Amino acid sequence: MAVFARDESGLIVGGVLGEIGCNWLYIRVLVVQEDLRGKGIGSNILKIAEKEGQKQNCVGVHLETLEFQAKEFYESQGYTVFAFQENYPIGHKRYFMQKLFNLS
Repeated sequence: MAVFARDESGLIVGGVLGEIGCNWLYIRVLVVQEDLRGKGIGSNILKIAEKEGQKQNCVGVHLETLEFQAKEFYESQGYTVFAFQENYPIGHKRYFMQKLFNLS
């Protein structure tokens, strides 16, 4: 799965790459051009990806992030930590996060 955000001239300024397997959406990467962060672009493309996962009968979405990357961003989007790995890289943590979809 791929979702892209484009500027007025059509240039890609952000995107999500993921895949669906075992009824889960896995977000491999989410990136937004640095000078455009904090403007809702990441939230919007993540919501679009999540909606596609729901259309494809996923029970939820999961991803990984490092403590110095986007943990707080994902928490603000409703994601929770279900595991972490120490010293990845050394002196830091890697977080495994998920968001369950409402299946009713």
